[in-house]
Amino acid sequence: MEASARYQSVEEILADLDASTFTTNVRFELMRRRWMVLTAGALFVAALAVGGVVWLAKRKPAPQAEGPARPVLIADFENKTGDPVFDGTLETAFGIALEDAAFITSFRRDAARKVAAQLQPARRVCQSPLHGSSPSGKASAS
Repeated sequence: MEASARYQSVEEILADLDASTFTTNVRFELMRRRWMVLTAGALFVAALAVGGVVWLAKRKPAPQAEGPARPVLIADFENKTGDPVFDGTLETAFGIALEDAAFITSFRRDAARKVAAQLQPARRVCQSPLHGSSPSGKASAS
């Protein structure tokens, strides 16, 4: 604080106290408020830090997968809605949802068709969704 902002003698202090219009020095008020703002800001940052540490301490770790991920083959879904927009979209959405699990990987259908063609070269491998109900594991969605 500057020396000019302070009282120079006790007589000046007593004169101000005796006056009916006593007010504090404007510079003193600004300096006092600046420290209050800095203190409030420091307390806020400290509270955020403590809250962050508590939140991190209470978080549960992600569950670990037991063993290696298991591949899953998603069958073709039959579109009974009549809208061609939905052809092939349900399989993709289902595959994305399954892959959120750490212990599942989705086996690509085009790769499965190639493997099936190699295993049974004499039989023609279906390139489109199967029709009709058969024990082939085909899912049906409407």
